[in-house]
Amino acid sequence: MSLSSIPRPLVITMAIVIPLCIIIAGGFFVFKKVQQEISSSLKKTKKHIPITRISDGSPEENRFNEIMIDFYSMADMAQGIMPVDTTLTGREKSLEKIQNIGIYYWNRNLELLDSVNSLNLNEQVKQKIGLYKEYCSLNKECYQLIYQAVDKHTRAYDAQIDHYFIDIAKKSEEIMGK
Repeated sequence: MSLSSIPRPLVITMAIVIPLCIIIAGGFFVFKKVQQEISSSLKKTKKHIPITRISDGSPEENRFNEIMIDFYSMADMAQGIMPVDTTLTGREKSLEKIQNIGIYYWNRNLELLDSVNSLNLNEQVKQKIGLYKEYCSLNKECYQLIYQAVDKHTRAYDAQIDHYFIDIAKKSEEIMGK
């Protein structure tokens, strides 16, 4: 069977379809690889601190436990904006998320932790609350710097942001007692 015996429309179709299938398959594998790298990168950077709870059963401890559940929910919402889209087309939406979700929930967590002061808790728990406040403040400052970097569309703040990530990870380990 020679090439001349195959109908011309079929040859044209094969000439288009075969390279197209190769391109699509290659694109799929490249996309899968990039998706895996992004996913593993996020898992490395998004460390959750274990929940601090008191199991005494008193009304004060129950209120403290409720506050900590709220804290973790809001921290999760603030961290949920990552990764941030720094492209020119996604910049406005990212700025809105950083300000109205990220920074907002870190501020709310600071307010929530301040409300713990009204509870009668032991000194060890009060010290841990101080660590949580430092953790929130670091995150808030980091998000404010990320906001500036995205707003100005610059990488000039990258070193400072990376330093914040290191400090946040250290504070997280301190909270966990490592």
